[in-house]
Amino acid sequence: MSSCEHVPDELWLAIFELLPRESIQQLCLSARRFSAISRPLLFGHLPFHPCLTHHFPEPICSRPPSPQYTQFALDRLNFWSSDEIAPMVRECTISPVYRTWEPSDSPDPWSLLATFFERIVKFSALRIVRAQYACFSQQTLAALCRLPCLDHVTVEQCGVHEQGRIQTRGMQLRTSRFHYRKQWGGSNRGLHLWIPLLDPDHLRELKITSFPASAHMPPGAPFPNVYKLDAELDCKSASEVVAAWARFPAVRVLKFYTGMSTLAEAEAARAADILPLLEEYFGDLRPLPLIPSRPTLKRLVLDHCYPRELALCLGGMANSLHITSLHAAMSPYATALSAKSFRAICKCLPKLVDMHIEILISVTRMRHNFGARLEVAERASSLFSSLVDTPALSPTLQQLAITWKFNEGPEGLYSLFVEMPDLDFSRLRDSLVEKCPDLKTLWLDGNDFIFGWRRSSDGRVDREEEASERVFTGTGYRRLWDHKKDLRAKFAAFWGDGVDCARE
Repeated sequence: MSSCEHVPDELWLAIFELLPRESIQQLCLSARRFSAISRPLLFGHLPFHPCLTHHFPEPICSRPPSPQYTQFALDRLNFWSSDEIAPMVRECTISPVYRTWEPSDSPDPWSLLATFFERIVKFSALRIVRAQYACFSQQTLAALCRLPCLDHVTVEQCGVHEQGRIQTRGMQLRTSRFHYRKQWGGSNRGLHLWIPLLDPDHLRELKITSFPASAHMPPGAPFPNVYKLDAELDCKSASEVVAAWARFPAVRVLKFYTGMSTLAEAEAARAADILPLLEEYFGDLRPLPLIPSRPTLKRLVLDHCYPRELALCLGGMANSLHITSLHAAMSPYATALSAKSFRAICKCLPKLVDMHIEILISVTRMRHNFGARLEVAERASSLFSSLVDTPALSPTLQQLAITWKFNEGPEGLYSLFVEMPDLDFSRLRDSLVEKCPDLKTLWLDGNDFIFGWRRSSDGRVDREEEASERVFTGTGYRRLWDHKKDLRAKFAAFWGDGVDCARE
């Protein structure tokens, strides 16, 4: 008996999952045992292309493929839907294929898609379906609802045949995660058909670009088990936002972007019984006052903030006393964050544990306005220097990051073009540690210079690095730029937080 036979199949499978597809194919051919283990990895994902397109993206691809491609796709589908292969398929992506030849003049541009859904019942273990630029019908929707193991459905830029004539009564999509993205620049046609298909008892995560009209939503709170809601709504009033939130009483993670215009309106529409379990909020600042006091709400990730507006919002909400994590990205159209605004923000968050502030600078604004460049440079220097004398910092603070960066162009390409005074990072670090004895991470990125400091759990300094002209004098700008780029990559991997993550 060889040593390989003593290794359990589960361990081999875990190893094979780390290998590239070419290596897995070689293993599949090397031994019968390896073939049985590796074949599910080779045939776990089925990419299916039912139509052609010459342009990317097209709103709805309605061009049927040529007879040659149709036969190729049918032969391929016959293989994947065979009794030996179909049970191994766990994931399927439906998307157009990009070709340069002229498509045929078939009267039915979706004949391949219809054929695929006729055989989809053979993929009995299918868990994930992603559809891009496809068009669904009564029959294809019904076939999708019959899949017994379906757990995740993504519908992106898709349409629906026979608008107004599709009957969803009696059909239910028993999936725990549903993502819908409407046609770019188009209306929400089709979404009002998908919403009634979702099973309220099974759905746990919902991501959509905008809600349908209230008339198309079931009455009451149709999704009591959704714990993660990611929505981009075109709401014009706070009452519309409250009405939407009220339909999801179990939400713990809320990612929300809307068209609301004023904070004052939000204060007037606050409802005491919405979002009772909320723990994390990502998105726009202006709907934030709508959330009543919730001791469970610990984390805020805010996008396109204005410093004064952020300070007013945090100061006026009872939830600020419970917040332990704040990541706020300032709008590039806002006045650069001043030391006064920073102190006002810190004063509102007495129990803060980690804090990351991003100040985005518009390259266009800087390029032709020396006064604006000088103002930004002075404010950056003033803000970092003021940290030494900022009494409002929470004593519970463990991680602090302040980043000044341009929102356009390659990172590091543009500088402020003004001489900034030298900063005593050692004095700044010692002052912050004195105010915040639990501080473990400090990151200050002024675009032209970087200071990073990290302390291990046993109190020893794990890492301290600086990238500035003072440290790299005479070594050339390229070396300094490369070092800053390397430090920023390490910081992003370590922190793993932010508005960018919220939009994923």
